[in-house]
Amino acid sequence: MLRTYIKQATAEGSYLRAKPSHPSKALFSHIPTMHFSTERYVSASALSEFSDMSSGDMGSPERLPPAYCEEGSIQPITAIQNERYDNNEVLQPGSVTVPAGVHSTALPKEHPNIPQGWTQHIHPEGARYYVNSSEFVPIVTDASIVKPEIFQQLFASIENVRILAGNCGFTLPATCELYLHVEEGRQGCRYYLVDHDTQTEFWLQEVQSESLNLPDATSIEHLKHVLSEHYWTHVEYFPHRAVGPRLCQELAEILYHATADQMTSDSSTFPYDAEQCTKFLHLLEAKTADNVYMICTIARIWSSIFRHRFTQFHGEAHARLCRFQQRFVPFAHNGRLIRLCSVLLFGTPHRLSKELELQYIDGVVYHMHWHKFMSSLKKNWLFSSAVSATLLLASVCLRGLAAGTISQILALLSNGTSLGALATSVGLLYFHAAAEDMAADAVAEHLSAIESHSCGFVLTAVTYSLPQALIFWSMLAIALHIVLIAATG
Repeated sequence: MLRTYIKQATAEGSYLRAKPSHPSKALFSHIPTMHFSTERYVSASALSEFSDMSSGDMGSPERLPPAYCEEGSIQPITAIQNERYDNNEVLQPGSVTVPAGVHSTALPKEHPNIPQGWTQHIHPEGARYYVNSSEFVPIVTDASIVKPEIFQQLFASIENVRILAGNCGFTLPATCELYLHVEEGRQGCRYYLVDHDTQTEFWLQEVQSESLNLPDATSIEHLKHVLSEHYWTHVEYFPHRAVGPRLCQELAEILYHATADQMTSDSSTFPYDAEQCTKFLHLLEAKTADNVYMICTIARIWSSIFRHRFTQFHGEAHARLCRFQQRFVPFAHNGRLIRLCSVLLFGTPHRLSKELELQYIDGVVYHMHWHKFMSSLKKNWLFSSAVSATLLLASVCLRGLAAGTISQILALLSNGTSLGALATSVGLLYFHAAAEDMAADAVAEHLSAIESHSCGFVLTAVTYSLPQALIFWSMLAIALHIVLIAATG
């Protein structure tokens, strides 16, 4: 599962985050199908409290059944499981009555439908969300609380979370924040908490990582990188709280080091190249992190960095210090097939197979290196198409001079191989027209699809090798044909 996670989430290479379920902004993302835990967590203290409430000691009349009741179910989720980009609601705009003085300073700005204690915020991308800082913990939600039925459901969920928090066995951090989401027609709520002090995501129940679609990890410290990634995803989605200067300074220092690392080494594991790091540094130097636009930018970069740290085992005893280091057991490949293909195709498949493997070590893809690799291949195919066209003309001319069976065979061989080289080079150029500009997540999907458990990337390497190898065979056939013609007078 860890390998799958890396292919899905870390395949961003350039590490410009893609939004969940949307192939945009490249680095990082096709997000796997979301699964929510339906397990109920019941503590002894909660059962005791429910028993007391059932016997008549209900306390406040607004107090609702505890969280483990079916109608008060609480489902833990993660920040990246937010379905904000999956809203496909169809609208029907129509004519409206425009009040006098609307939206001008002549009239006070009001939000009459927003419940008391809540404030509305607008994300830079346009999404609305709401914050309540007067509850037992600050609460943020993207549920449409202007609808009475949604707000009533949310209010009930807040009470259920309050009860669960009282029985969780620890005191909530003063710097934590609760995310709640409810939907019309859907019982219960989904939630997670974040701690702004330690930049992590957590829950009030003990949960299994698999139930939250979290990747397999080597240790709880290793998993912390994923939880920190989720924290920064939360900050990106809900940028109402400023990022502290310490974190901004640390981010700048990380980017400075990464710039030097990329400039002085071809084996750096950092997901951005030196040029991208420099551009990010210009952004950080030009603005302060006290507005929603810069908060979103900083959070997105931080999220990518923690995703990168997870895939590179940052801080672990087996940290990946070089992008060529392999931490997972590779597939066992068919050595005979590789050797046979390499002999017939002048060793090119073996070389290209190794290069493809380097592009996909442990399922990690770097867009910058894929771009260089594919650009080089396309230049070779373009050159091969020109050479093969020239060889085809030469072989056709020589065919008219063919006399005897061997000469005709050589003529046909040179014609066929040069035509094959031309056809394969043009075909490869056509099917890989924009391959070097593919987003890294798309590259990861492509490499995953063409990798064979039995022979790795050999079949793809053979295909990529055909233009050059067929040119060699064509040149050899033409040379033998010329020698034969000269020898026979």
